[in-house]
Amino acid sequence: MPDRLMVVEAGHGYALQWNLADDDDMGATLGEGEEPRSLRVMERLFKAGRVAEIDKEHIAATLAAWKHEGMQYQPYSDGFYWETKAGATQALWLANIAIKELKTNKPWPDWAKQAAAHGWKPPKNWQP
Repeated sequence: MPDRLMVVEAGHGYALQWNLADDDDMGATLGEGEEPRSLRVMERLFKAGRVAEIDKEHIAATLAAWKHEGMQYQPYSDGFYWETKAGATQALWLANIAIKELKTNKPWPDWAKQAAAHGWKPPKNWQP
């Protein structure tokens, strides 16, 4: 089973954290240790294809979650968080879509991303 993101309870709400399949342990939290300037630089490098292969999924998920409404964080902190589990779950959907886009090289239309963040499941064999 591959590594996957999960919604976890955090001291101030809910966060997105990696569940590491090989170690059966929890990994990094999205946004952990970042600050606004580093996120903007990360976004530019990612779009230019100048990030390490091993980091691409984490960066894609981080950038998707960073732009989700309701996301809060303190720079250089424990990462992004949402006050509600529903908000964190929506961000999880968007992060997972970003990872799918990366793997398939097929971007989803904005309407599909927003619909999926609110619970829409694409029909079987649907292609972006």
